[in-house]
Amino acid sequence: MQIENLAAEHFDKERRRRTYVSIFRRVFIFAMILGSFWIGLSEFANMEGLGKTLLTSAGIAGVVIGIAAQPILGNIIAGVQVAVTQPVRIGDSVIMDGNFSTVEDLRYTYAVLKTWDERRLIVPMRELITERVENWSHTEVHQTCPVFLYIDYGADIDAIRETFISMVKDNKLWDNKTEPEMYVVDVTENTIQLRGAVSSVGPIEAWTLACEIREQMLGYLHAQQNKYLPTERFTLTRSD
Repeated sequence: MQIENLAAEHFDKERRRRTYVSIFRRVFIFAMILGSFWIGLSEFANMEGLGKTLLTSAGIAGVVIGIAAQPILGNIIAGVQVAVTQPVRIGDSVIMDGNFSTVEDLRYTYAVLKTWDERRLIVPMRELITERVENWSHTEVHQTCPVFLYIDYGADIDAIRETFISMVKDNKLWDNKTEPEMYVVDVTENTIQLRGAVSSVGPIEAWTLACEIREQMLGYLHAQQNKYLPTERFTLTRSD
């Protein structure tokens, strides 16, 4: 049940179905193997002493293995919890430990996360339950990303805002629905902070759009309002 082209589907029901099937199929196979093993041992009960010895040994071994396999069993139980509650699903875009990733597969005891730079993170199932995971597509895949700019007090904010909106609407990654916007969100003794918002059909597209617009806006500021980029001011006085 690994995903290949799921990023292009954007169907909530499909991601939910794949998550259920991926985990419960493996849990079912695991339970069948354990059940078959136990039934096979119980057949020795008819051989009196041998059967009792094997069952006793199996019981002792089960306790020892159970203690040793506590982390594994914990991850299996966490996997079932993930399938039922679905904090993450196959195909979700998440940020975990600072890595922007796509949930590629959910297995018995671990999840496979594919990072934006094609690496694979192997994450124990328990961490998906106990650790904080930022899920960008939990309810819907549509995403909005911020673009921050820093300018000097003399800059023409209205012109910057108009240029920003125009650049976003001309970009093919814009979703053509949510209006781009830009506001002054902070003022310090040296700079003005502007926050723009761009939106796209998915998390990866929105992130890429934000990067492209940020780069274009830096080019515009350098070309058109270069003297109003953030600077440090010093006052020189002549000593008598």
